[in-house]
Amino acid sequence: MTKLLDSVRACWSYHAALMGAGLDSIVTEFSHLTAQYFALCSDRSTERTAWLGRIEIAIAELYAVGLQLPLTEPSDQDAPEMPIEDARRLMLEISETLGETPRHYSFVFHPVQVIESVVGGDLAEDLASIYEDLHDGTALLATGGSAEDVIWAWYIGFQIHWGRHALGALQAINDILRSPGALPDYQAP
Repeated sequence: MTKLLDSVRACWSYHAALMGAGLDSIVTEFSHLTAQYFALCSDRSTERTAWLGRIEIAIAELYAVGLQLPLTEPSDQDAPEMPIEDARRLMLEISETLGETPRHYSFVFHPVQVIESVVGGDLAEDLASIYEDLHDGTALLATGGSAEDVIWAWYIGFQIHWGRHALGALQAINDILRSPGALPDYQAP
C-alpha cells in the first residue's frame, strides 16, 4: 500500500509541476462559477421555472469544469466545513424555492451494474449537497489556503460526492423542465 501511495504522490507532484502558475487561473475560473451557483441558491426573486433553467446551466458549467480540475497534492490543511445549522438553513431555503416542483426522482446509483436496483433521489438534497461540497474549497480559499489545497478540495468533492449529485440534479431538472405537466405553472413553448 505504501508503494502505491508513493507512486500516486509522485504522479501528483509531477502533474502539479506541469500545471505551474495555471493553478491560480483554475481557482479563479472555478471560484467564479461557484459564486454564481451560490448566488442562484440564494435567489428568491426569480420565477421558479426560470430559476430551474438558470440552476441547470450553472450545474452543467460546474460539472464541465469539475471534469477538468487537475489532481493536486494537498497539504495537511483541512478545508473548513459548512456549519450544520447553515446546511440545514440552506436545505430549507432550497426546498422553499422549489415549492411545488417535483423534487423526488428515481435513478440507478451504479448504472453500469446491470443488477443494480432503482433508488430515490431528492433534488433539494442534490442542490444543497453540491453547495456544501463547493463551500469547503471556497472557505479554504477565503482563509488563505493554497491553490493546491483549494483545487484538491473541489476535485475530491467532485470525484466522490458532488459530481454524482450534479448528474442527478441535471437529470431531474431536465425532466422537470422538458416534461409537459411536470410543473403546475409551466407553459410549453
